[in-house]
Amino acid sequence: MSRISSIILLTTLALGGSLGMRRAEPVEAYHLKLVKSEPLKGDTVTSPKVIRLYFSMKPALPVTAIKVFDAAQREVVLGQAAVVAGSKDAVEVTVAQPLRPGAYRVRWKTASTDMHPIKGEYGFVVR
Repeated sequence: MSRISSIILLTTLALGGSLGMRRAEPVEAYHLKLVKSEPLKGDTVTSPKVIRLYFSMKPALPVTAIKVFDAAQREVVLGQAAVVAGSKDAVEVTVAQPLRPGAYRVRWKTASTDMHPIKGEYGFVVR
């Protein structure tokens, strides 16, 4: 490396440090993701009264939708999505009627407060 290149590199590093620049964080650190669910993915449970989704940051409730389907792809009647009491990062829906034994799919979509959309699905079984 030439002396001039070395001086430019050292000056750039010194200025970056004095300007409060910090190490780049992964993009994932700024995007919403599902971190937990109730029932859990793949779990076998008694009929749940609520479906809860926990996210890595606050989801935008107006664009949040949670749907549940049985093995025959019939949609289960659910309540409106609401913030879980005491948590800013979790949403839930109530299950209107007890679920019959069998396999179920939860399909959800939401967005972070910057409106970056995400969606996903997972399954559970009712015994």
